Amino acid sequence: MKAITSIWEIKPLLLVKAFIPFSVLPAVIAGIFFFHSLKAQNYISADPLRIKYIERKQFVNNPIGYQPATFIRPFFISGKNAFQLKVINENYFNNGLPNQENMDIRYFGKGRGHFLSVQALYLGKYMSFIFEPYQLTGQNKPIAEINRGGPFTVLNDYRIISASNFTKAGLRQAALFFHWKGFGVGYGKLNQWWGEGQHTSIAMTNNTAPLTAYHIGTIKELKWKNLGFMGKYVFSQLNEYNDWRAIFYTGLTLGATYYGKTIVSIGLSRNYLSGGIDVGVPWRANDAAQLVFEGLFVENKEKLIYTIDGHDPFDQTIEGFFSMTFPEARLKLFIELGINDHRQNLVDFISQPDHAMGTIIGFRKYGLFGNENYYFGFEYLNLARGKFWGQRATPNFYERGHYNHFSYERRRWGAHSGSDSDDLLIELGYMSNNISFIPRFNFERHGIIAQQPAEVKMEIGIEASYKWNSTQFIFIYESENARHLGFPQDNVYAGEISGKRRIQTAILRIEYLLK
Repeated sequence: MKAITSIWEIKPLLLVKAFIPFSVLPAVIAGIFFFHSLKAQNYISADPLRIKYIERKQFVNNPIGYQPATFIRPFFISGKNAFQLKVINENYFNNGLPNQENMDIRYFGKGRGHFLSVQALYLGKYMSFIFEPYQLTGQNKPIAEINRGGPFTVLNDYRIISASNFTKAGLRQAALFFHWKGFGVGYGKLNQWWGEGQHTSIAMTNNTAPLTAYHIGTIKELKWKNLGFMGKYVFSQLNEYNDWRAIFYTGLTLGATYYGKTIVSIGLSRNYLSGGIDVGVPWRANDAAQLVFEGLFVENKEKLIYTIDGHDPFDQTIEGFFSMTFPEARLKLFIELGINDHRQNLVDFISQPDHAMGTIIGFRKYGLFGNENYYFGFEYLNLARGKFWGQRATPNFYERGHYNHFSYERRRWGAHSGSDSDDLLIELGYMSNNISFIPRFNFERHGIIAQQPAEVKMEIGIEASYKWNSTQFIFIYESENARHLGFPQDNVYAGEISGKRRIQTAILRIEYLLK
């Protein structure tokens, strides 16, 4: 293969495959207490668990001031050099199949589990990094799994670790960036989230292990007067092959925010999976890296050597983000539109804009009924196959077998509910500076159009937290009631219910921030 002299050919900047044994990790934790003069920094992580706490704090402390856009995460806010250490300890109990989403490498099956990590963050004038060693243990007791096919084989209730009583250790995240005034290049493993949602996103979530990738773009929002800009280009090879079997992920996400009395953010994300299939011509890393800059329509790609009449076997999603934030009302409204298929041309797009389209709508309201401590959140994702699927071939979101249906290590980095699905989240509760108690309801379906009846999953949950000085305790409880699992051919309309399952899950998370 011809040598490539591009940034993605540079040798890794750090040892992302380092391994930290179980016996060493306690010593690492003890060692961090020898650090002195640590300065807290404002770092918005990709973990959606934190987003509403961060937003509320900004609304209460700065009700008419700067409210940074959050649709490209993680990012830094602080403009000063800062170093931070955080210890994360998580205990888990589950009485059935895996029942969690947006948990990256934190996998837990039936029984008890435990996660422990030490997260080191640094923002410097020209260099920044995140380094997080971890250990993970779980009973992962054997349990009967569900028999599904196609894109439904990578839903989150499958055991991705087969061994019982397992122990894993290594690096959860490890990435290094060189930048100038917040713009630069980097390499490593990094959890990411693209979109305004806290429960799901079409483009990118932390539902699976982080991709090891090259990054070019912003590590914090770049401000000019009352405008803010964020953007990121990501390139990763997902397997170890050096021929046509090599599979690449290429993503480009850009966004801008106007800061006025009402804050308006708009963004666009284009994501490609390529390679892994013989297209008749050599397919190399530099070819894959350029995909996100090519034409949007089939007619723009007809002369390309890897297409047939403008069509290729690769997988593309395009998402648009839009949000409006009202600081005085402590309200954020957002919408996300995603497309999973090439349009022939602009006329095709205008005539059937909902073809192969997915949507997310939602809002988060702080200070409900005039009380600054009441909170209400709503989020709804719809990835059901389009209404014209019977007249026009309509691909499911994430359905490409040779790309493991848009998954990495058997979990999707897009919406965890997957192909032909919808997902509703409603939260209503209490949030103060130190205490929160938020009941929530989640309704999720799989195979809405392709299967009859569809799988149905209903969850009642509680999220509670308490902050004491630099320590925060977070407790999460979920009770799942699922039906028609595995798409049994029953007479559901006559009242028969089959494929039933009940799961209860409890998580106690403790975060300790060293300042």
